[in-house]
Amino acid sequence: MARKYTGVEVPPLSIVDISDITRKARESLGLEGVWQLDVAGVLEHKLHNWGLDFEVCDDLGSKEAESFPDKNLIKIRSDVYDGLFVDDGRSRFTVCHEFGHMAMHGELSLNRKKTVKDTPCFKDSEWQADTFASFMLMPTELMKKLIMDGANSASEVVDAFCVSNAAAEARLRIFDKRGI
Repeated sequence: MARKYTGVEVPPLSIVDISDITRKARESLGLEGVWQLDVAGVLEHKLHNWGLDFEVCDDLGSKEAESFPDKNLIKIRSDVYDGLFVDDGRSRFTVCHEFGHMAMHGELSLNRKKTVKDTPCFKDSEWQADTFASFMLMPTELMKKLIMDGANSASEVVDAFCVSNAAAEARLRIFDKRGI
């Protein structure tokens, strides 16, 4: 069953658009050809290239992380931040998801916009950020290489990119359906 997204409505972006934005983001950070993205390193040493900052917080409640594009700030719950240093796939995806909000949603104040239940996925901020995170951690060019080298299972994608099994399965579905 497909996930039902409940983000806020943002300008529409297709999977191809998001793939292109992510490729450009990796290029701007000098990460072309990198298989296992050092998410903590990007956060601590390269985020300033985008004019962004981050805070590690204990008071985010049930939220794992939160973006404030209008303030150029990402807040990350301390256990999620700690997970980056032990290659926790979910933590890595969560932080890349927040990078996606920053890269795609610019000056928008997502936290003040009203959630719209029936927003099509291509206009949903959460779907867009998840798609960005997927492409940031598992870039199309490297997925193609992995598949051409004979990989065909989620566990092989997990090993190649240090992601969660759920993220690997979702990425394989997109790749199988669209070749992206």
